Amino acid sequence: MDRVRFGRALGYGARHAAKSLAAAVDAATTPSPSGSGQRPSTPSSPTVQPPKPVASEVRAAAAPRAAQAAQVLQAGKQASRSVLGPVKKATGVVMLQVSGSFFGLLAFGMGRGLWALRGNFRAPVFSNAWMGAWVVAALVVVLSYFCVSNFVRASRRERS
Repeated sequence: MDRVRFGRALGYGARHAAKSLAAAVDAATTPSPSGSGQRPSTPSSPTVQPPKPVASEVRAAAAPRAAQAAQVLQAGKQASRSVLGPVKKATGVVMLQVSGSFFGLLAFGMGRGLWALRGNFRAPVFSNAWMGAWVVAALVVVLSYFCVSNFVRASRRERS
């Protein structure tokens, strides 16, 4: 993955996370429309006690705060998906390219060994030298396939 695409993906995730976080902070700091956040005025005489709230009133006063908490949690989840999604995608592409390079290096090394053993293909059939040459040839083919398939998968994942 080139630096420009990686930077764009990371920048998009960071901007989206910042917007979600700002929206969550705005939702959490706005005053409640029911006015439950206001303190009642102090009584004129110290002997008068305000009535204690009933359980239904307590639940009604707590409902807006619970809704705000749910909005903050939802915004946090969305922000983490926005930031971690592009990072996860870029990391997956890079890991496929690294493993493809590793398989390519192994295939190249085995190919050099196969070139050194090329005379063993003329040895008697099913002798140790003949079998060793074919095993090395099979390994070169398998490692080359893994190398190419990892780079193809990385390019497909990068485009999607």
